[in-house]
Amino acid sequence: MKKITLNCLTCPHSKNGEFRFLTREQLAYVQERKTTSFYQKNQYIFLENQQPSGVYCVYSGSVKIIKQIDTGKEFIVRHSGPGELVGYRSVLSRNRYNACGQAMEDSIPCFIEA
Repeated sequence: MKKITLNCLTCPHSKNGEFRFLTREQLAYVQERKTTSFYQKNQYIFLENQQPSGVYCVYSGSVKIIKQIDTGKEFIVRHSGPGELVGYRSVLSRNRYNACGQAMEDSIPCFIEA
């Protein structure tokens, strides 16, 4: 995992993504609580049963949310691409992640501390 510097105030996804309704002040607040990292294809971003401490906003690439069952099979619950949030359901419900987040390709998700 390699750290990267990106600015929420100049992010193209802040104009049409999940954060499009935020003011510049609110985006600056998010920026202060955000870290950005590079994940290689197939690298896990978060794991099932981990306690979440924030959400991820996909800057580039794509992330699949997968549920693993006892037989070792994986089921893709959903795909998320640039501008989409992942991990927010567990943060809002204050529960552990009930699935894994994995990079489907080389990806840059921004982690926003809750």
